[in-house]
Amino acid sequence: MGKITFLGTGTSQGIPMIGCTCKVCKSADPRDNRLRTSALVEHNGFRILIDCGPDFRQQMLRQNISDLDAVILTPRSISALERNPQVLAPTPHKVL
Repeated sequence: MGKITFLGTGTSQGIPMIGCTCKVCKSADPRDNRLRTSALVEHNGFRILIDCGPDFRQQMLRQNISDLDAVILTPRSISALERNPQVLAPTPHKVL
């Protein structure tokens, strides 16, 4: 059986957003403090990351993830990856 972990469910800027005064951004509820969208799919011993944004490092550390087998990038995350080479650094490359 597979497992999906949502690493981030926030907007493209994360939540709270800088300078925003809406109810969610000003909320004291920790559930309203969300990182940018990303998910980890685990199945049959493989770990596949869906989307890799600016919060990648924080998401990996928070969930104690030390290796990935594959990364699926959306067009939005491709530009973030160009600025964030950490996604490839900690993992020995594997051929699937």
